[in-house]
Amino acid sequence: MKCKSCGAEVSDQALFCTNCGAKIDEPAVSTLAEDEAKDVPVGLEEIHEPLLPADEAGKAEVPVVPFTAPAAPAEPSGKEDKPVSAALFFWLLFFGSLPVIGLFVNIIIVSRAERVNLKNFCVAMLVWHCIFLFLILVGLVLGIIYLDHVNDFLSRYFNIMILPKF
Repeated sequence: MKCKSCGAEVSDQALFCTNCGAKIDEPAVSTLAEDEAKDVPVGLEEIHEPLLPADEAGKAEVPVVPFTAPAAPAEPSGKEDKPVSAALFFWLLFFGSLPVIGLFVNIIIVSRAERVNLKNFCVAMLVWHCIFLFLILVGLVLGIIYLDHVNDFLSRYFNIMILPKF
């Protein structure tokens, strides 16, 4: 079969021209009996044309990509990059779990610490303290608003009253 674009000879099973790369519209379908008669396995035709275009010297033009080594991890350069020990994190979590003391300890550390990772940890702890304070305030406001309902519930099921009824 001949290619319609360039006129080069193309095998019957080819989908593209090996000379110009144009798509062959209708590849010829051969039967298994015809292929066995030819004694050529299907799809294993020899390719006589180079796959890459060649320059004047006959060498294939292959793009060269320069190799760049991955950057090494940065070493701590100063005191602000020094890692924080596990013991310090333990004590920060211990004092941070105390409601009022933890709040003040975290505020002091955020304002005075030079280590970036220590400051970030204490800022996260301060965010948690703010969330807990907000939830406590919401609980107090809802408790005051619904105090009568709470008293009725507690007196009915537990014989307890927060404030006596007058």
